[in-house]
Amino acid sequence: MHSLEEITICIGTEEKTKIPCKVLMHSILKRTQNPIKFCLMEGESWTKISSRKLGVGTGFSLARWKIPEQLNYTGFAIYLDADQLCFGDIKDLWNMNIDKEPSSIYCTYQGDKWFKNAPNTSVMLIDCEKAKKDWWPISRVESYLETDCSKRTKYAQIMHALNISPPPTKIPVVWNQLNEFKENGGILHFTIEPRQPWYDPRHPFKYLWAQELSSAIKDGIITKKEIRQEISIFKPHTRIERGKGLHPYWKKWAA
Repeated sequence: MHSLEEITICIGTEEKTKIPCKVLMHSILKRTQNPIKFCLMEGESWTKISSRKLGVGTGFSLARWKIPEQLNYTGFAIYLDADQLCFGDIKDLWNMNIDKEPSSIYCTYQGDKWFKNAPNTSVMLIDCEKAKKDWWPISRVESYLETDCSKRTKYAQIMHALNISPPPTKIPVVWNQLNEFKENGGILHFTIEPRQPWYDPRHPFKYLWAQELSSAIKDGIITKKEIRQEISIFKPHTRIERGKGLHPYWKKWAA
């Protein structure tokens, strides 16, 4: 790909992650020379999913499987969750398709509570044209999930792209570092929602998010008014309800 080609990035986000999403976007923009086209995956066209309980995670969990359709099955797109920070040039991830692999997805392979080693789709480089043939339509994903909402086994299979063939092409784990930061580059992903630094300032990598938040405020991407508003609606996570807003710790950033 041309070094200054426009890069399309689709971000899974929702109302309660609007500040982390802006911080992520700024962390990308300040580390690349390529023009970036952000597609925030919110609104009915992205999130209108079956009203029946599907055992899904976040409000945008299934929206990632609509990306090729939303982009008219043309070109490439990067998918990211909103709860991430980028510390490398996103162009390096974008250019990973140069080997012309047969798969429609490029992502890391990592272990989690479901699998010891499987594709992790929270960061993906997607070939939208190939996906038209390889991916299930969202309607089939919904009907598949409706058959085991309580066990979530099929949800795990979908979210690890185990229904897609050929299987995803493996990329370096630096591009999806799950709750750790061992390399000065790639992407840091805060996956444990109650402990994410905007909710819990005791997070060991709070200082990294604080640096990126400060930079976004300095460059006018986030206003101090927005910070105050999010602090005013803060609710911590409980066993029955997810948190929202910003922890009062962050009020010094609105001073």
